[in-house]
Amino acid sequence: MAQPEVFIREKSGFTRTMGFADALIFNMICIGFFTASIFSYQLSPFAFPGANISITFLLTIVLALPLYLVWSSMSSSMPRTGGDYIYQSRIVSPVVAFAASFSFTIFWQFWYDASFAIQVTIQSIVPPILRAGYLSGDPGLMQLASATGSELSVFLITVVVLGLAALAASPGLPFYVKLQRVLFALTLMGVVVILYLYATATPAIFRSNFNDFMTAYTGTSQDWYQVIIDTAKDNGWTLVEYNWTDTLLAVPITLMCMGYGFWTIFVFSEVKRANDFKLATYQMVGALVIMGLLFASLYAVMINAVGREFYDALFWLYFMGDAVPNNPVFQIPLSNPNYIFLADMLTGNMVLSLALAIGTGAAAFCLVTQIVIVISRMITAMTFDRLWPAKLGYVGTKWVSPIYANFVIFLVDVVFAWVGVYYPTFSFYSGAAVLGAWLGYVVDSVAAIQFKKKMPEVYEASAVSRYEIAGRPLTEIVGWLNLIFCAFILYVYAAYWEYILGLAEFAIPGVLLVVSVYIGSAIYYMFVKWYRMNRQGIDITLAFRQIPPE
Repeated sequence: MAQPEVFIREKSGFTRTMGFADALIFNMICIGFFTASIFSYQLSPFAFPGANISITFLLTIVLALPLYLVWSSMSSSMPRTGGDYIYQSRIVSPVVAFAASFSFTIFWQFWYDASFAIQVTIQSIVPPILRAGYLSGDPGLMQLASATGSELSVFLITVVVLGLAALAASPGLPFYVKLQRVLFALTLMGVVVILYLYATATPAIFRSNFNDFMTAYTGTSQDWYQVIIDTAKDNGWTLVEYNWTDTLLAVPITLMCMGYGFWTIFVFSEVKRANDFKLATYQMVGALVIMGLLFASLYAVMINAVGREFYDALFWLYFMGDAVPNNPVFQIPLSNPNYIFLADMLTGNMVLSLALAIGTGAAAFCLVTQIVIVISRMITAMTFDRLWPAKLGYVGTKWVSPIYANFVIFLVDVVFAWVGVYYPTFSFYSGAAVLGAWLGYVVDSVAAIQFKKKMPEVYEASAVSRYEIAGRPLTEIVGWLNLIFCAFILYVYAAYWEYILGLAEFAIPGVLLVVSVYIGSAIYYMFVKWYRMNRQGIDITLAFRQIPPE
């Protein structure tokens, strides 16, 4: 009866209820329809102004394929709650796995969860009120939009959104899957609307609508479209022709959203046929391809409708901020004039505007809920290995989810939301977030390379063992290919840090934050290991010599 001494209990408490289609949708939403893609769209023209983002997204599909095959092959070989933490800790190193997983799947996801909850207000609640005020000529609605967009209002609404997400995650995956289907349908409505608005517009139409809106909001009648372009040019910006160098270098930026289409691995104890390598690959690579094609298409129709010169100038000014005197970006009523806001400029139809708001809000709320689920499953997996207090690993019988972990996640999310609302410059530190995931990518690759050697019995029993190229295991080949990709990512961040991470005042704290999380989590692991052994007589390293129970 050694197993009860090693793990906190003999069974995970989860049941396999999620089917293929729902798993595919889960991964697509994790990439982010109207959420993380915003960062990729906005930062790319600032960091690499010659990048054709449509082609960059297509390149990302190809270059990230080995990484996705690492995830699908390894997770289907050990289909347990916790995803890559399981095989990282069993094959590579428990302390390295804990540091990598805590950074990527816990710490930074708290920030993203809060950020996307904030987005619900600033891109799905404030804009339709603002738009209604503009279209109706009602100054009261314009004032209401301004009040709703105030710091206090945004924070309070964000807390409500986070609370609802924690509640939605608590009944368990069967309930969430039903909710996901509804939210996904609403998200698709938003996708159809935004593609329609951009596909049927021209720069002349956008220019006229944008100028009319800005004049109504500011009370100043001028060619605001041209002011954006001229101000950028007067302060040193120039439009750069598309080129292959910038297009390739922008791949790590598109990875900010495209690097998340594998998240079903964290709930693999709840996915049907999770040990089927082909099915796992279809779920993950399918999400990568579908979303990559969507984002490539969306960028193409958006640039055709808005005008590339205006778009690139707008986000150059956005990232330059106070460094540009009398920056006209500050006159735009939204703190983040993203591609959703720009699409909204193209319609005078309040029904379409409202449909876009509902679609974007549904996508954001669905992702916020998913992040709660993913963090809670990672905490549960680590708790099984006795790295967190046992209460955090509790899974109920009526509500089949880690409800105590969900509550803790909500509390931490609220703290991050407070930081995000009242100290918005923190968002610029998050440019280093991909580095917060980078170690996880590397450790995943090393685990795949060493899989057959370190765990031969598990490897031979897995479906992926049947796949070899030139006599070498597929896991080893994709592992090496992904290490090359990781080296490329690190090179881009090191060589072009001032463009990706921003000014030194943001870049240095951002990198230090990433490093601190890695080091701090490693120290925590070593302390827990010492405490369990010396105060409780439990050798937690025994847990990492076997796969945890289903």
